[in-house]
Amino acid sequence: MGLLFLNQIFPGARTQGGDKTYAQCYLKKSPTYTITDDLIEFDGGLLEVEGTDYSFTGKSIDFSTLSSLVAQGQSFIIGAVPKYLEPSSRSAAEAAGNSYYVAADPQTAEAIAHTFFPSDVEQGVLAKGGLQALSKKVYNGTATTDEITIFNAYYEAERRQWDPLYQLQPFAPIGFDLVLAEVATVDNSPKRNALSVMSRDQFLDFKSKVGLIPAQRRVYAIAAANTAFMPSRKYLLKSAKNYASQSDAIADINGTVVDLTTASTFTASGKTHVAVFEYEYASNMPIGQVVKNYGVTRYLTKKDAASLGRIDPIYMSPAPFTLRFGNQLPVSKLTRYGDPEPLVKLTLGASLAVESVVEMFAK
Repeated sequence: MGLLFLNQIFPGARTQGGDKTYAQCYLKKSPTYTITDDLIEFDGGLLEVEGTDYSFTGKSIDFSTLSSLVAQGQSFIIGAVPKYLEPSSRSAAEAAGNSYYVAADPQTAEAIAHTFFPSDVEQGVLAKGGLQALSKKVYNGTATTDEITIFNAYYEAERRQWDPLYQLQPFAPIGFDLVLAEVATVDNSPKRNALSVMSRDQFLDFKSKVGLIPAQRRVYAIAAANTAFMPSRKYLLKSAKNYASQSDAIADINGTVVDLTTASTFTASGKTHVAVFEYEYASNMPIGQVVKNYGVTRYLTKKDAASLGRIDPIYMSPAPFTLRFGNQLPVSKLTRYGDPEPLVKLTLGASLAVESVVEMFAK
């Protein structure tokens, strides 16, 4: 928090609402944590969410339940984001006395809050023969007392659907959840060949986007070439030839073409050196923009697993499409984006056991 936001330091200054993009979380007291194989559990501590303090007690992540999303060797930062009341179905919402439920849109995967008519009102109207039959009885003066009651209940529920006083308002946080940010080492320092630090998948992705990549001819002793490229990094080579001597390799005399699609080594009878055309892409950055750290490659959130927290907003259900409007009307955000407050950085070992934990928070 910089000096431009000094007012936010004072007690009571950080409250719900305000014109901002992200919901705010601040770590006020560091929690403790325990690790049992693939489970990390937090305890104590205080996290301030939009002006309200919450304890870490009971918060945990069990990586065994995320086995389809994570793998050994991956590194993650665990972050805290605001939590909201999100009934997952209409029945769950009614049982808890709520007027909405939250479900993922099947096309966009965005979280949408849906309002609905009370089930008892709908069932009551159906039991009386439907709204048209019930309305006819009421208007003709032949309706019974219970039919009038159900009729009034239906139109009261309908009125509330359009009354601004009963519309969904922006949701207030009710606590916080945990999310995972996968991180990987980022090093954009100047390099003679930036491709040399890429994995096979990264190189193929880069190659598909850049197109023509220059290749530089270099001569190696066979042992050195095997160490540098074979077999796991031969994707960095455009072509290769074996030679009986260094002078032959330099002059490109009497070379034997190496089939890189099948070869696992450059070793061949009577051959001592190899000349390769190595893909090369030099990189350079101004000194003020050089970074040697780790960067986020993906987030795992509620979109990926129900046990995790939410970063993207919850949106209000859009108005029904009509011919009066050529395009679907825009929808309102009921929550702000979550900005994860970092807690710990960890690496997963064998059987997804948690290891190499680094605390992000200050003691």
